[in-house]
Amino acid sequence: MHMFRGSFKVLLLGLVIIGGIAWYLVSPLYSMSQLRDAAIAGDEAALAERVDFPSLRESFKSQLRAQLEAEMGKKEVSDNPFAVMGSTLVMGMVEPMVDSLVSPKGIKTLVAYGQFDGRGGSRPGGGKDKLKWSLERRGFNRVLAKPSAGRKDEEVALVFDRDGLGWRLVGVELGAGEPALD
Repeated sequence: MHMFRGSFKVLLLGLVIIGGIAWYLVSPLYSMSQLRDAAIAGDEAALAERVDFPSLRESFKSQLRAQLEAEMGKKEVSDNPFAVMGSTLVMGMVEPMVDSLVSPKGIKTLVAYGQFDGRGGSRPGGGKDKLKWSLERRGFNRVLAKPSAGRKDEEVALVFDRDGLGWRLVGVELGAGEPALD
């Protein structure tokens, strides 16, 4: 009887370890699938559970500001007073623009098309297939989801952080792919 109890503990420990590994491998895919389904269905309550909207907005705003500042720092822009004035106006529009894009409707467009573009049409090629996403781990608590099609310089990678046993969308990486050669 005592030997049976020890074997049972080893078996139970093995099952827990296998379950943990399976969770580690499958849970980001499941979370991405849940996010996509909630976004496409327009289920705002489900999206609120899966998206940290304040963190996502701040991530997007900081990256847009950094890109604009880099553009403003270029010599051809900094030497042109009209370009500087235009860049300053655009910088002031970042916050309201991001607030409108990072919404349930914006998330729907993002997971369906891989871009914050608001076109709402079908993907190039006219297919009605769901956009496929590939996952890249960044440690134990962070996963990036990247669209499998589209221009690499326009790619937006979705940044998920572990939230308990699930994952939550907390940010984006703009231009996550390699720059396209035109």
